Amino acid sequence: MRLHPMLAMLLGVLSLTPAPTVSAQSSVRIVPRLGSVAGYVVDTDGRPLEGVPVVIPTAAARATTDAEGFFLLRGIASGRHQLFVRQIGFRPAVTDIDVEADRTLNLRIDLRRLAVELDPVVVQAYVLNELSGLVTDVYERPIPGAVIEIVGLGVKTETQDQGRFLLVDLAPGNYVLQIRALGYRVAQFGLRMLPQMERDLTFRLRTASLEDELQIPRAVEVANEANRRLGLRGGRAVIIGREQLERHGSAPLGVALAGTEAALVFNQVGGSCILLNGSEPLTIGSASRQSSRQSPGSGNLFNAGGWLGFFRADEVALIELYPEGSENSRTLCGRFPPSSGCSCPPEPSGIVLWLQR
Repeated sequence: MRLHPMLAMLLGVLSLTPAPTVSAQSSVRIVPRLGSVAGYVVDTDGRPLEGVPVVIPTAAARATTDAEGFFLLRGIASGRHQLFVRQIGFRPAVTDIDVEADRTLNLRIDLRRLAVELDPVVVQAYVLNELSGLVTDVYERPIPGAVIEIVGLGVKTETQDQGRFLLVDLAPGNYVLQIRALGYRVAQFGLRMLPQMERDLTFRLRTASLEDELQIPRAVEVANEANRRLGLRGGRAVIIGREQLERHGSAPLGVALAGTEAALVFNQVGGSCILLNGSEPLTIGSASRQSSRQSPGSGNLFNAGGWLGFFRADEVALIELYPEGSENSRTLCGRFPPSSGCSCPPEPSGIVLWLQR
């Protein structure tokens, strides 16, 4: 059958018209609109201050002033932030700022000098320690939205779109850095912060299995318990960090501890009540440990038959040591079954052993 010439031409035009494209809403990624913050840091006489750190922790952004006191921070998400400026010999300045998309916020920060008569220790107290870093997967792709928590301080933040994070004002000490992200295994690392320290670290997370995913709520609970336990610890409690053990390499942990400055305190504690990673009580009948390590008998901490003889010094991120009466939160003994001899009451001495993973 022959088509009418006009109808044939109309069909030809329709066949050349491209079909409308339909994009799935789930594939659309909302890109945050970004702005910038710029300015000058001067003293009260208007003289520029060079080499002054300027940070916005919520944006994981950091800059240092040049010879003219100028700084520039780019790629800041629009919204409310706090800007930290500090320098030895000056009072720190913390400023609330509102960043607008596609605009540059211009500031002038005046720093006041500390009084000369102040004790030098007080001056040092104004120095805010910094910890910055990058969180990626095993293929070095950045992971946004990962929770970074300093166990023992209750300090936490999240990584930005580029996988970076920034924490300021960390008190010197030994801590466990715990990293949690949906779809990845919970990771923890030993961390030591010294006065006037600025650290920049990279962490790689491994993809989680279904079993690993179920561990994330538990990891949050364990971190909360550790924050409370370390915050309420008595004066006789001792915290041993990674740096104090690393020189012993793969030596048994009990042998390594005997070589630390806290050896006398360890002798008072004994090795029968040990909590692994803040949640797993090690007892004679610990089924999870029996599958991979021969279950030891009870005994002194330095006895090769104790639990600590089954771990290497280079496996450990942090050790919490609690002589009797120094664990005031009772979160340690609360993790042990009544038949273990380590449960509450009474409150025994004990150890919390954190492994690097």
